[in-house]
Amino acid sequence: MKLEDITLILGVDGAHLEELRLVWPGWMQFKPELRAMPCVVFYDAVQVSPEDMAFMSDHPQVRHVPWDLPHARNQREKMLTGFVHVPVREVRTPWYLKLDTDVIATGPGEWIKPEWFEPDEKGELPVFIAPPWGYTKPRYVMDVLDDWADGVTAFAGTQRLNLPYSSESSKVRHTRVISWLFFGRTDWTREMAALALSDGRLPYPSQDSFMVYCAERLGCRQVKVKMEELGWKHQRPRRNRAREQATGTPAAKSGRQRGVVYYNLGTSCAVRLLVSLASLRKHYAGPVTILSEGEASHVLCEHIGKALDVEVKRWESGVKPGKNAPFLAKTRLHLGTPYQTTVALDSDTLVMGPIDELFLKAERGMFCVAQLGAWKTSGKIIQGRLRKWADILPDDLDAAIQFGPAINTGVMAFCQEASLFEEWHDVAEQGREHFIPDEVSCQMMLHRHPHHVLDGRWNRSCRHDDPDLPDTRIIHYHGRKHCRPGLPFHADKWMAAYDEVVRRNLAGIRSWSPAGDRQLIRHLKDSRKLKSQREEATVAKPLKKRVYETDLWCKRGHLNHDQADKYAEICESLQPRRVLETGFCTGRSAACVLHHSRKVERMISIDINLDYKAPHGRRMAALLEKRFPFWRIIENSSRVILTPDFFREEFSQGIDLATIDGDHSYDGCMHDLEAVAPFMTPNGLMMVDDYRSGPPNGTRIDSVTRSVDDFLAKNQGVFVGERWHKLGKGFCIIRRVS
Repeated sequence: MKLEDITLILGVDGAHLEELRLVWPGWMQFKPELRAMPCVVFYDAVQVSPEDMAFMSDHPQVRHVPWDLPHARNQREKMLTGFVHVPVREVRTPWYLKLDTDVIATGPGEWIKPEWFEPDEKGELPVFIAPPWGYTKPRYVMDVLDDWADGVTAFAGTQRLNLPYSSESSKVRHTRVISWLFFGRTDWTREMAALALSDGRLPYPSQDSFMVYCAERLGCRQVKVKMEELGWKHQRPRRNRAREQATGTPAAKSGRQRGVVYYNLGTSCAVRLLVSLASLRKHYAGPVTILSEGEASHVLCEHIGKALDVEVKRWESGVKPGKNAPFLAKTRLHLGTPYQTTVALDSDTLVMGPIDELFLKAERGMFCVAQLGAWKTSGKIIQGRLRKWADILPDDLDAAIQFGPAINTGVMAFCQEASLFEEWHDVAEQGREHFIPDEVSCQMMLHRHPHHVLDGRWNRSCRHDDPDLPDTRIIHYHGRKHCRPGLPFHADKWMAAYDEVVRRNLAGIRSWSPAGDRQLIRHLKDSRKLKSQREEATVAKPLKKRVYETDLWCKRGHLNHDQADKYAEICESLQPRRVLETGFCTGRSAACVLHHSRKVERMISIDINLDYKAPHGRRMAALLEKRFPFWRIIENSSRVILTPDFFREEFSQGIDLATIDGDHSYDGCMHDLEAVAPFMTPNGLMMVDDYRSGPPNGTRIDSVTRSVDDFLAKNQGVFVGERWHKLGKGFCIIRRVS
């Protein structure tokens, strides 16, 4: 095997550029064989450019190729899938070598053995060569691939792997390889890439799991080599360990890598905080922390945190009490954030789209701050604000006026080590009597620190911009403009978000809104919403009679009282209008919905056989049809009924609540989930019965559990599942997050 018969393949995006920059010199020093190989670097052109990789110029054969996968569910899937498709498109050699950017070259010496690439005694070439590994995670990955391969002609006549695993474990143990260093045979990779889904995605978004599965099921030869013994090391966690190994300098200890932070003091912004967080959770499922200051804040923030899976950190900012203290606290966020890279949002923002790009901008620019509309520092208003700081920062005044875009600190993204923080608080404290001292002091000093000014889509002013522009990511209701009298400044959007939070009773808001928000108090009084809100909160209290205390509750059925109480809680909070159910049996779950929901306009239940619990099924169906004219039953298979035409005709406005409790086979449950999911409303819920059920009150049905796990894995970032259980009986509650 000649070195020129192997092409080096690397994948780079914003999250991995710095890693590659750190490990590259060690690769070139200790593994000079890499220089003899053609090199293809595929990169995310949105996040990096070839100029960012100029440090690779000491390799004589580097070629940079932009890469995209439009239908990828997330960045990880896009980049991992590239390691399957790019070799097929770009490699002209018999073999290629994939190296991950967190791989360290630890020393010189021979590390490529010609015998690895030779045919065995049967004349069979290996399909790949890689380090050995002992498990796959999550545990259901190989089951997902088994089900996919069953329908692919290339696997006809082969057997499912059917790897056994425990439902208590997060992984399945078996002998396989890991691909941090991976020699792949180009022609075989081309055959496997041709089996990908029609949109280019893999049946499971993991390059090495996909390759391992295909090789195992087809019985292809694999060569496993311990590359750690040949001068390579796979090092984690990525950036800090890579820096330490590659440079010999101990890495600074820091918190978690990325997350969003809000700051809250007192109660006046608590409602706006909850509304902003609820909007954020529609587009971002990652870590979030509220830096809460003061006992009054802690009480409400704890409720908010539990409702939206948000960490609440009781924090003392160290700002002296007095005028503009909340503004000055922003200048110390780098001390409170638990994240290395932070996106900081004001509570009076509404998130309208994905924000992940902000982390990348911060990692490239150290400190990012939003632009304020089209305002300029040379304009009359901003220039007037700046001139008031002339006695504090006289040497910065001219540069600040000439800076250009006016900034707004309601949206920021920064790394902990951003140099601006070294002086920001001390300077802002000197001018704390001035208007918004955090923002104006930042504007004064920004020109002499590494920074990036975010474009308008990240901070659409409700007054000075057009939030209806399609690329809007964040709307900012600065200056308490979220509900001014008459709802000017696009406040109807904020009120719609507020009404949704109240309808869902997130964080128990009906019991404490409007808290100290004087603008909201005035609006609710003026529009008489305060009275109707209290009335709705009263009506939404649990009914005196539970459904199992009425004649709607059949004496035979699988749903028990604990599950019925959970249904009641969900229905009373969600108040669904359009409901779909697969699996009626004796109507217990349907009765729960109908009894505890006041606003249902349409509900359809589907069951293949109403005589399953004869005569109770038909008797209860007749009772519900008589009592609730908007409910009806369809006696047929959900596989026949749940077609796109059905949803367009029956649920043209989407589905608020769906119960999946019909066909309990893996394929049947998956069919119902995949059929219903696209038609769920943004706040809708899918309830899947028998998920991870078991003794003492339930029956274990692994096919349902696997189906739900696989559905959530395939739709990661779009849907999330919450397990609710009591004594072995329960559900998986699935909600949309994007």
